[in-house]
Amino acid sequence: MRYIGYSVSRCVRDIVKKRVNILAIEVIIGRTMIENEQHVAEISRGYHSLPKSDYRSWADLDLDACQKVLLELYRDGKLHQPRLYGKYPIRMDNHWGVIAPFPMSAF
Repeated sequence: MRYIGYSVSRCVRDIVKKRVNILAIEVIIGRTMIENEQHVAEISRGYHSLPKSDYRSWADLDLDACQKVLLELYRDGKLHQPRLYGKYPIRMDNHWGVIAPFPMSAF
């Protein structure tokens, strides 16, 4: 199965907790604005410093593990960030979608 994610913070959380295999991710569409690898570290620290009650928080996770996953996603081109293009996507309730293959004859 292949996945599309709709929240960087919640998807990274699921990867670090081994709920989803990073190799199964096609893309994560996020509301982040990561422009370079230095931003990966800044964003990681930001999520890690949020209170545990915040749905985006990584406070209960290992910061290095979260940063490593986020950096891998960034380097592999798995993050689509509409804010980099002046768009502001809405927050989705569900943060994973499954890619269902269709035969070309279906179109």
